[in-house]
Amino acid sequence: AQAKGLTDEQTLALRQMTLTKDLNVLVGRAGTGKSYMLGAANAVWQDAGYDVMGISVSGIATKGLAESSDIPSSTMASFKQKLKYDRVQLDEKSILVVDEAGMMDLHDMALLVERSKRAGAKIVLVGDPDQLQPIGPGAPFRALAERHGFSELTDIYRQKDAGDKAASRALAKGNVEQALAHYKDKGALQMEETAGNAMKSLIAEWKPSKNTIILAHQNKHVDKLNLLAREDLIRKGDLGKESIEVTVTRELSGPDDVSRMKQTRNIDIAEGERIMFRKKDKSLDVVNGDFG
Repeated sequence: AQAKGLTDEQTLALRQMTLTKDLNVLVGRAGTGKSYMLGAANAVWQDAGYDVMGISVSGIATKGLAESSDIPSSTMASFKQKLKYDRVQLDEKSILVVDEAGMMDLHDMALLVERSKRAGAKIVLVGDPDQLQPIGPGAPFRALAERHGFSELTDIYRQKDAGDKAASRALAKGNVEQALAHYKDKGALQMEETAGNAMKSLIAEWKPSKNTIILAHQNKHVDKLNLLAREDLIRKGDLGKESIEVTVTRELSGPDDVSRMKQTRNIDIAEGERIMFRKKDKSLDVVNGDFG
């Protein structure tokens, strides 16, 4: 039967996800409503008496999974600690929902598969094999999807315009030129001759909001853009006049993209600043990636 509020595509994926016994793979592109569908699946599992646990690689993705689907969730690092000290028990009524599974490396995936198989538990892997790849070795999500088969959500709901939807699909498949051509045609893409000109134009048109983000490829450009944006806010009177100096530490990739280096520096923070937390703090109820 058609599940309430779900499309035919989502209903088919839901049926597959709730009927398979040991392993289910769901490929969901960005904006296809996989979080909404996971909420429906969680309701079905809970009604059937299953203990559902969510897992993701990053803290911010874990928080998003819990908020969007009502599945109690933890990071993979935290879940491994629970397994190590027997603070979580897996059995035939356990279901592990792994969100952003394409970012999980071979070692962690092997651990989950081995422990769930031993306990008779079920694993549901959710992700996009074309998005960010694991930092560690291997691409197990892609391999499992190819070998085991998968359900897929392709209908995009986040964008309403048909051209925007087509551009999102093009980006997901790596057809960058096709997507950029669409945005250029609708006046949403502005090119500049130099990085300096691009920064000045960007800040001149920038209107700060929760739905706006400025991206750059290199940290030196990120720092420069943040400084220019801050100066713009000060000119407009949107920041407090008093500021304090704060020492912050940032973890950077090493020259081999595997090793990690720490960079410590001092920054000024005033009332009204928008900041990103880079470390979990239970007393503040924040995780790495949260904004304040």
